[in-house]
Amino acid sequence: MIKKNKKALIEAIQREVSSPVGEYLIEQIKPAVRLIPSDKKLKSRRNSKFGGLPALPASMEWPREETLAKPYSFLAQINLSELEVFDHHDVLPSCGMLYFFFNLSRWTEFLICFAVSNFSSRQGKKHSRSRSYGAYF
Repeated sequence: MIKKNKKALIEAIQREVSSPVGEYLIEQIKPAVRLIPSDKKLKSRRNSKFGGLPALPASMEWPREETLAKPYSFLAQINLSELEVFDHHDVLPSCGMLYFFFNLSRWTEFLICFAVSNFSSRQGKKHSRSRSYGAYF
């Protein structure tokens, strides 16, 4: 299926886009996962989701903008273990959570955080580490 989709994409680019732009686009093709929202009830706070409140690790503070210290708005959390079956090229970590935040005042400013948490008990004690990546356009 993946090879078939990639082949169809390459054929469409070759047919519709002139060189050298078409060649550049073909070089940029990378594996992707399409996320489709569902109305199903989440089984856990740690499931992937859009909106609501994120399941942040205890060690991670809610991201804030630097100048006014205003909190970023939460957009989504992606549980990487849920994507593992789709990662045919082994490019994603097999566990951890991606969190997506954005600045509502400056919509071109966003933050992507990666956290790996290990739950040690039902009481919710966690051992975690996290990293944040931001971008401003």
